[in-house]
Amino acid sequence: MKSLSIFVFILVIYLNLSAQTDESVKKNYQNAFNELISLQKNPDTISFTKAVYITENAYYNGQLEFGSFINGIRLLAHYSNIYSTKYRLSYKANDKSKIALYGAIFKIMTDTIPIMADSLSEIFFHIPYTYDFNDIWGDINWEDMFVTKLLVTHKGNCHSLPFLYKMIAEQFGINTYLALAPNHIYIKTYSEDFGWYNTELTSGTFPLDSWLVASGYIHLTAIQNGVYMKALDNRQSLAICFTDLAEGFKRKTKKAEDDFIIDCCDTALFYYPHYVNAMILKAETLKAKYEILTSKESKTDFEQTQAKELYNRMEQIYNEVYQLGYRSMPKEMYVKWVQSLQLESEKYINKSININSK
Repeated sequence: MKSLSIFVFILVIYLNLSAQTDESVKKNYQNAFNELISLQKNPDTISFTKAVYITENAYYNGQLEFGSFINGIRLLAHYSNIYSTKYRLSYKANDKSKIALYGAIFKIMTDTIPIMADSLSEIFFHIPYTYDFNDIWGDINWEDMFVTKLLVTHKGNCHSLPFLYKMIAEQFGINTYLALAPNHIYIKTYSEDFGWYNTELTSGTFPLDSWLVASGYIHLTAIQNGVYMKALDNRQSLAICFTDLAEGFKRKTKKAEDDFIIDCCDTALFYYPHYVNAMILKAETLKAKYEILTSKESKTDFEQTQAKELYNRMEQIYNEVYQLGYRSMPKEMYVKWVQSLQLESEKYINKSININSK
């Protein structure tokens, strides 16, 4: 089967990571950092797909072949195109063709779809991508956050699922926008008929904004400051890749205090100043540096001064994060919040969205 052959190389990399020295890991990650910087130079031609590939390839020791990776995305775009042209939508506005593609990508990702094989003699079924509750923040295995893992296993989370949707849409040159909520990423798109609407890949629905604020952890201040529920532009979306790169480096090297992490966070914040995830990661890195210094039995005057400066910088960032409206959402509450969309769908689903085929 065509899809199987495309993903074979990805699966080999996914299951067989080779050991590396600290020096080679740092070199791979520095190269990836430089590549992301290059992508940022022209915001109109930023390839989000390439950015995601760069971050995941760094973790895979530079062994993830771009051709195999992009072919997996193109195959899904091919399926989406077939679906969008075969089925008519009960939608009449001028942007019907674009909405048809949005709907087709959504269906490919959330439903079982019959696909005619290249030989035209058989039909196989493309199975949907589902939410994996086993390791939703990559605490056990950072690869669980990857699109690569999602392509291979058809199981992902609120990080990889919206990433994949955006990457498929990018193949058609149509705009989709990542948006943030506490511990969460979803998709925003625009329709001439019903305006901005939310696409939620974790549950396969189109939730109202009321669902996003139902948890009580999204303050109005955070919305006003663009922390949450904002449609991110190309550069702001790429800022997420810088923090992903930093997180991968931290997991790979076990060096939570490394300045490379701070460099990634500072770069992310240059393009998205109110990106609280980058702010928090930077504060955590400063805390790790502070704890190393203060753990010494005897400290020089310089080290004592340095420790005090680190603590003050860390405290300043945490205070700024709080002023922006960020509130920590317990993991148990997050899981219940995600499940609420399925359990109380009548309450939270946007019924005005009409992209069904007929």
